[in-house]
Amino acid sequence: MLRPLDSIFSTFPRAVRDVSVRLNKRARLLIGGQSIEMDQGVAESLVEPLVHLLNNAVAHGIESPDIRKALGKPEEGQVSVVARQSGSEVRIEVIDDGQGLDVERIKEVAVERGVTTKIEADNMDSAEMLEMIFRPGFTTKKEVDSTSGRGIGMNVVQDTIRRLTGSIRIQTEVGSGTRFVLSLPVSIAVQQALMFRMGNTLFGMLTHMVEQALPLHKQNIQTGAGGKKFIIYGKHQVPIVDMRRVLSGVDSDEGLSENPNVLIAEHIEGYVGIVVDELINDIEIVVRNLDPYIKRYQPQGLMGNTIADDGSVVMLLEPYGIKEMGRTAPDHEIEMDVDDDEKLSLRILLVDDSLIARAVEKSIFESIGFTVDTAIDGLDGLEKMKLHPYDMIVTDLEMPRLDGFGFVRRIRNQSAYEDLPVIVISTRESAEDRMRAMESGADTYMVKQHLNGDEILKTVQALLVSEV
Repeated sequence: MLRPLDSIFSTFPRAVRDVSVRLNKRARLLIGGQSIEMDQGVAESLVEPLVHLLNNAVAHGIESPDIRKALGKPEEGQVSVVARQSGSEVRIEVIDDGQGLDVERIKEVAVERGVTTKIEADNMDSAEMLEMIFRPGFTTKKEVDSTSGRGIGMNVVQDTIRRLTGSIRIQTEVGSGTRFVLSLPVSIAVQQALMFRMGNTLFGMLTHMVEQALPLHKQNIQTGAGGKKFIIYGKHQVPIVDMRRVLSGVDSDEGLSENPNVLIAEHIEGYVGIVVDELINDIEIVVRNLDPYIKRYQPQGLMGNTIADDGSVVMLLEPYGIKEMGRTAPDHEIEMDVDDDEKLSLRILLVDDSLIARAVEKSIFESIGFTVDTAIDGLDGLEKMKLHPYDMIVTDLEMPRLDGFGFVRRIRNQSAYEDLPVIVISTRESAEDRMRAMESGADTYMVKQHLNGDEILKTVQALLVSEV
């Protein structure tokens, strides 16, 4: 059922007025395109992210009247929310004429808060740096308040847009303002999708998310920070993510093509290259929500599913989650050469929400001799610990439902696990995150980007000896 956007846009003037008064700023709201119609469910789901963007436009974008006057701007700032329709897609823009986003400030805060590493940040271009505002834990505010930030950040907005099969982009200029562009389908039920094969498994991705498909072997594949592979596409450094073994479940090269393609998929201000074995066709599909059991785990990279002609379920992938899985995974080329007399025949629980990270780390610990069970977040880990005794726990920090900090604290609050060795392996390398993890009860802290086979073995051996 379609409904006009006026039904949700009418709530925005008060929201802008309230935050302006609270922050002693002057801002007027302009609205356009409110007669455009969208799927009722999509429209209702947009209320919270749009209010969040408008709040941020006033709180972070619009300057105080005195500053605007000194800059030669009108004392009253302008915030706009405008909708336009193009075919089966609706574009909603949230615009302000404020101070714009300072990329260098974003870089400084992202590294300071452990949202990214200095090495990773130094290798990013301006567009990639803007993506930092969508990562969990990012905020430039030093104190959380009820107006903006609130400890949740822009990742809430992005998660909603991704769930609605849409995309979000940023255009900004320091001193002139910022524009957030949300692109969404009029209806999320029936859409075009590109079908492709990874290993022996069929997957799909909505066609509007795919920029181009290229033969992988004809690309100039380079190696960047942390051993990550990338190619240059236009002006962008595009990370290459190969999940074929992880998602298809194959342990050998069976089913893997000798001449794979790389899908250049668009997200936010950049692209990600997804390696696939075979392109099948571009078809019209009915998008279905993930099964509630799967959905509650908020799996990265999965946005829904559809039913193929033969009745099988085909999972639909989305670019940003795929890129995050690749970013937060250890180097795939970590090699472990452990003598039989050094191997440890013990049981470990590995907790990480990234499919790629779990697969890579699982193989590392299995090469040491461990039997490895896996969990996708802290709550899942606690459930697994009720089923089996473990000799060691290895956990990530950034996970849905219950993160690594909370998971470790919950373990240490149980007397039976007071002496259980716990290793944190995370992409976050700030001193603050390391300290928080240790204060929560972790025994040691390792950074994924710097994982080294010998170091892992020595760390594990040292922890186990100390427990004897």
